[in-house]
Amino acid sequence: MKYKIVFHSQAKKDLLETDSWYADISDNLVVSFNQELETVLTLIQKNPKISPIIYKNKHKATLKKFPFSIIYGVVENEIRIYSVFHH
Repeated sequence: MKYKIVFHSQAKKDLLETDSWYADISDNLVVSFNQELETVLTLIQKNPKISPIIYKNKHKATLKKFPFSIIYGVVENEIRIYSVFHH
């Protein structure tokens, strides 16, 4: 089954703030962060149960190179990204 990824407004805000913060340091960091984020999102999209459940139906996927986690839920054929937060 192909899952559609949908970002909650808070998750979009989180990503904009993160991109802005990394852009102030280096354009290469923004690119690296977004590449790793895409890698994790692709893994989640292929297998939504790959990450542990942390509360009710919410999963937590952690990026390896950056101190961020993605909080998401699976609702029917959608993966809903609720938050992308800094540790």
